[in-house]
Amino acid sequence: MENLSSIQKLDLILTSLKDYSQSINEIQDSLHLERKYYNEIRLILNKLYKDEYAEIIESEKRYEGPDIFKPPRPTIDYSYKISFEGELFKEQGGYTQQKINNAYENIRLDNLEKNQKFHRKALTWLTFLVAVGTLVAGVFYLIEIGKHLYW
Repeated sequence: MENLSSIQKLDLILTSLKDYSQSINEIQDSLHLERKYYNEIRLILNKLYKDEYAEIIESEKRYEGPDIFKPPRPTIDYSYKISFEGELFKEQGGYTQQKINNAYENIRLDNLEKNQKFHRKALTWLTFLVAVGTLVAGVFYLIEIGKHLYW
């Protein structure tokens, strides 16, 4: 997992999610990852949750504290499952395909801007030529009117 890019890690965890709830440890076991990646997987799962590709399921657990005279402290266990949007996103290629699509879109926009710049310059020159032609035609017709009226 160390030699994967962030996008590849997101896709790896996204593809490992099931339509039933799994704890982070279960996800780690299904991917055969070491326990040292626990926090990284948790962060990735939170990103998937924020993007609405994963759902978080909370369940409360109680365990006994170290002192028998203190009441048990509740803890919350989180488990994760893929959302419907996550299933669709995964079918469309995930974050890797999204990156490729964004790159193509940026290239398309750059080409569009270049074309617009070229056409804007061409239209400016064409407008200038029409204005000069109109001016020449106006002078020509003024001369013609002058010929008929005064000569």
